[in-house]
Amino acid sequence: DDKKPVDYRVIPDTSKAVTSKCKSKPITTDEIKSTETHPEDKKHYDDFRRWRFRFQASSETASKEDDMGGKEEKKQGLSVDTRPVWIPYFRLEHRQKEIVERKMAPGIYSAIWSKWQGASINMIPKI
Repeated sequence: DDKKPVDYRVIPDTSKAVTSKCKSKPITTDEIKSTETHPEDKKHYDDFRRWRFRFQASSETASKEDDMGGKEEKKQGLSVDTRPVWIPYFRLEHRQKEIVERKMAPGIYSAIWSKWQGASINMIPKI
């Protein structure tokens, strides 16, 4: 392999106010691992931003759906399609995009994001 050495430049995200009231819960490794990519998209496109993704429902979501009548349909013997749908990257919510980016990012990025959440990371090739 003829790989050139690379430096990383980390730019912390300072656009968010520290006293933000709408803080989302941290992204877990289970969420990252349970995210699936469409196999056909992986074959045809190199850039993951062109792929479709599927997210497994968390236990909280599943219990909410049961409360909304999902249990009743199961009792009556009706088939309920519980498989999540494939969603293109550009239609993902902000949190889902973060999950995908963490799943697809190189390992060094995870280490940086653990210290500086939301930081922009630029790879600068050494000359």
